[in-house]
Amino acid sequence: MPELPKVETVRRSMTGRVVGASIESVTFRDFPGVVGDRSPEEFTGLVVGERFERIDRRGKHLWLAFEGGNGLFVHLMMTGQLLLLEPEREPVRFEHLRMRLSSGWDLAYADQRKFGRVQRFSDEQWAAKEQQIGPEPLDDTFSTELFMSSTRNRTTPIKAFLLDQRRVAGIGNIYADEALYRSGIFPGRQAGSLSGPEIE
Repeated sequence: MPELPKVETVRRSMTGRVVGASIESVTFRDFPGVVGDRSPEEFTGLVVGERFERIDRRGKHLWLAFEGGNGLFVHLMMTGQLLLLEPEREPVRFEHLRMRLSSGWDLAYADQRKFGRVQRFSDEQWAAKEQQIGPEPLDDTFSTELFMSSTRNRTTPIKAFLLDQRRVAGIGNIYADEALYRSGIFPGRQAGSLSGPEIE
């Protein structure tokens, strides 16, 4: 599953060619459910003509905000890929959705396992999603004290605690395993049993 660094890399790599561009058309392939509960026609009607203002990231999630409000919520899940392609390029393997942009690029979504989604969200829906996501581990406000207070009295195994996106944003199996290995902490230990130095 893509973790915070990979999703941040996707955000940075797309910003220059997506921000400022508008959606000219939408093409669906074999999995219309990629846009959630909306029909392809409804989704297309809601996004064509919209111009991207910025791309934000929270944890493993991407928010492609439209000028004037609303945007696209992208969750890559396990095998999702958000790709910038040249318009004449043939569909990539497992491609489910492609949006033609005014910048001369196509924004495509491919996903082998079909778990990820590209959904049109209102600002309120995105704000509600953000509220469900914990603090960013690379943010200046993230501290030993903050993390220690969140683990206090928790009987959850520390690895499961780290994977809970409500507790810490963006950590998946790889980073949880590596962090615990480097810290010399058994993954099954209760989160609340860690000492100050172990938390640090």
